[in-house]
Amino acid sequence: METKKYRDEGMVVSQLGAAPAASDLGQSLIEILAALVIVCLLIGSLISVYSPVSLWISHSRWETAAANYGFAMLECLRSQPDQLDESNQGKSAQELGLPCGEPEQNLSSELTGVQPLPDDPNLYHVEVSVQWNQGTETGCIQMSTLIRKPR
Repeated sequence: METKKYRDEGMVVSQLGAAPAASDLGQSLIEILAALVIVCLLIGSLISVYSPVSLWISHSRWETAAANYGFAMLECLRSQPDQLDESNQGKSAQELGLPCGEPEQNLSSELTGVQPLPDDPNLYHVEVSVQWNQGTETGCIQMSTLIRKPR
């Protein structure tokens, strides 16, 4: 095939046979735009799926930290049964001087219940509450156990 060059008003025009029709070029552009729209819709749906999941993960993290701190507080009370007194209700682990460590920044703990059982006055029903702030929400976990106070 022979290439012919023409000079038309300062422009070089090359003819290599039949030029593609203008509608063929427009069709490929429309196909590219449609593919981009489909990809954007898929990405948007993936983001909408992962947003609640990240909130669940964050909530689970705080709930786990609160549970661990509550268990530590109960075990400290178990190791120091002299702290089992009804007057200690409403106090935190720091106020009681329990060696269970400092809670994380958004956690607060409280001894919510210390009641001797009627059948055995040396056996106490102990309840601990741990709260946390997660943005605009406040979460709370409560734990209870029985602890024997030596005579």
